[in-house]
Amino acid sequence: IQEGLQYAPFNRGFDSHYGQYSGAIDYYTHWSAETENLDRPDWWLNGVQQDGPSEHTDSQGTGGWSPNLLADKAIAHIQNRNPSQPFYLHLAFNSVHGPVSAPASLVSKYQSLGVTNTGRRLISAAVDGMDQAMGRVLAALDAAGVTNNTVVLWFGDNGGDETKGSLNDPLRGDKGDSYDGGLREVAGISYPGVLPSGGVISHQYM
Repeated sequence: IQEGLQYAPFNRGFDSHYGQYSGAIDYYTHWSAETENLDRPDWWLNGVQQDGPSEHTDSQGTGGWSPNLLADKAIAHIQNRNPSQPFYLHLAFNSVHGPVSAPASLVSKYQSLGVTNTGRRLISAAVDGMDQAMGRVLAALDAAGVTNNTVVLWFGDNGGDETKGSLNDPLRGDKGDSYDGGLREVAGISYPGVLPSGGVISHQYM
């Protein structure tokens, strides 16, 4: 739920902020189930609410699907940054938080692959779209020539929601509870030339 602007990212050390403040936004309309009483989309650029044509048009032609809009903004930041200064980019995709949504072409892809469970098909498509969006951001680092001087860290914040098609097997539990399936999450880190590629670390903290 949106707090006062004094707590907004651009007032807490970030140069700018783009995206939502609350959770549970619709991936296309950007309206949030948590802020329905505000009668406006939960989509912002530095404290200014955004709902113009550009917010419903993204570079991938998916009608303003929010992960693609966020990736587009991240890429623009990489391309237009001051190359003489280091940068920190916190890219928080709303994928695959509910209400889960994905472009129709990706949903059809998983239907053609034989995924019959509709929830599983939808979340697979949403993860696929997020992966593609992340790939475009990584490609922008390559194009900028800074991949070998950039640490990239990716992680989620909780286990999958099995009511929306996720699978946490072989772990017990679901999003929102204290079993391993609700708490454990994969992560990845890339730092070419410093960290070896292809390594896998499996460690459980108690």
